[in-house]
Amino acid sequence: MVKYSIGIILLSSFLLNSCQTTKKESSSNSSTAISAAAPLVARPVASSALKLKPTKEITLENGLKVYVFRDMSLPRFSVNLMIKVGQKDDPIEKVGLNYITASLLEQGTNSYTAVQIADRIASLGSNLSIAPSDEYTFVSIDGLSMSVDAIVDIFSELIFKPAFPNSEIIKMKKDFTAQIKKVQDDASRVADLGLSSFVHRGTVLAYPSIGTEASLKVINKSDIIKNYLANYRPNNAILSIVGSITDDVEKKILDRFKAWPSRALKPAGVSAAPNIENKKMETQLKKDLVQSEIRVALPMIPRKHPDYLKLRLANEILGGGFVSRLNSKIRDQLGLTYGISSTLDLGLDRGYLYISTFTKNETTVQVLEQITAELNRLVTDGVTAKELSSAKNMVLAQFPRALETVDRIAFNFMFLDFYGVGHSYLYDFQKAIDRVSQDEINEAIRNHFKLENMKVFVLANPAIEKNLKVFN
Repeated sequence: MVKYSIGIILLSSFLLNSCQTTKKESSSNSSTAISAAAPLVARPVASSALKLKPTKEITLENGLKVYVFRDMSLPRFSVNLMIKVGQKDDPIEKVGLNYITASLLEQGTNSYTAVQIADRIASLGSNLSIAPSDEYTFVSIDGLSMSVDAIVDIFSELIFKPAFPNSEIIKMKKDFTAQIKKVQDDASRVADLGLSSFVHRGTVLAYPSIGTEASLKVINKSDIIKNYLANYRPNNAILSIVGSITDDVEKKILDRFKAWPSRALKPAGVSAAPNIENKKMETQLKKDLVQSEIRVALPMIPRKHPDYLKLRLANEILGGGFVSRLNSKIRDQLGLTYGISSTLDLGLDRGYLYISTFTKNETTVQVLEQITAELNRLVTDGVTAKELSSAKNMVLAQFPRALETVDRIAFNFMFLDFYGVGHSYLYDFQKAIDRVSQDEINEAIRNHFKLENMKVFVLANPAIEKNLKVFN
C-alpha cells in the first residue's frame, strides 16, 4: 500500500518498476520450522526467454529461502534480507512498533555499541540500508569482496543479536516524535498522511509508519523484543547473496545463516480491511495555504491478480507517464497544475490507484471536476489502440532498467517471491505485455475501476471551504 514514512532511508521505488506499479502465508503450527535433519533443497533457475545472471535457489534447514546470484565482473558483493513483517503487523495501539524494531537493529548488539557499528561499517567501505515498509522489512549490506568475512560478521551480528539498548529506544522515540511534529510544516506530506488516514481508517495503516505521539509513548523494550523474536526469523524471511561470490564464500555465508534459529510462526491472516463508509471526500483546512493539495484513492486488486499488467498499462495511460491523459489535460491544456500523476500500488490482499496533484486555491474544484471527468471517460470509453501501443512501448522500455544490475535482479526475485507472483513474470514480461489486447484492457478497466468507491482528500485554505462542500 502507499504509505508516506518519515526518517530512515527507504528503497527506491524504481526497483519496483517492472514488478510493482506488496506475506507469504505461514503455517499456524510448529511444523513451519523445518527439521534440522532436512536436506538442502537446491534447483537451478534459468530461462531462455530472458538472459538473467546465473542463479541458484536454496532452502536451508531452518526454513530460510536463499537466492545466490553470481557476478564476478566486479570485486563487490551484497547480502540482502527481506523479512515478512511490516507496519500491517503492528498492534493498532502500538503503530510504529516494527519501524522502531527495524531501525534499532544497527543501534547496538551484544558485542557492539551503535557508534562501534557505524565506525566498523565505515571502515570497511560498506553501506547498510534498513527499510521497513507496510508489508515487509528490507535489510541490506554491500562492500568489497576482499572484506566479505568482516562484512558478513557485522551483518549477521545485527540480524541475530540486536540488544535494543534502553538509551537508544528513548533517543529514537524522541526523534520520531519530533519528526511527527515537524511534518505539519510540509503540506504535501500532510495531504499524503491525510489520505492514508481516510482510506485506511480503522486499520493500523491509517497512521504514520513511524507511529503517533500516543503510540510511541506506550511502546516499550518488551514490545520490541517480542516483535523481533516472533517475526525476525529465518522461516519468515528471504535472503539473496549477490556479486563476486566464490563457492567458499557462499558456504561461509550459508553456514552463518544456518545458525539462525527458527520459531513457529503465528497464523497468517488477511490484513484488516478499512472501514467501509459512504463518505467520499474528506477535507482538512489550513490557514495561509496558497494552493490546495489533492489526493485521490481508488481501491484495486492484489499484486498477484492476473489483471495486473492490464491495469499497469491503464495506469500508464491515465497518469503514469508525462504524456498521460491527466497530465495532458489538466497540466498542458488547462494549465491548472505544474504536475499531476497516478500510481498503481498493489499489496498482498488489496491495492490502490492513487492520484496526486496540487493547484491554486481558486482552481481546486475545477481540478477535482477534471480528475473525475477523466476517470469517467476512461471507464466509459476505454483506451484507444494508439494509447495502448504507446503505453506498451513505454512499459517495455522501462523494463530493462529494473534488471540492469544484479542487485536489482535479486531484489525483483525476492519481491515476486514475497507476493506469490512467480519468476515467470520476469521471463515472460515482454510476451505478456504484447498479448494484452484493447478489448482485454478495457474490460479490466470496467471490472476494477469502481468509481463509486473512490476516496478524495483535499488539504485547502479555509477560504474555499464552501466551494468544496458544494462539490462534495
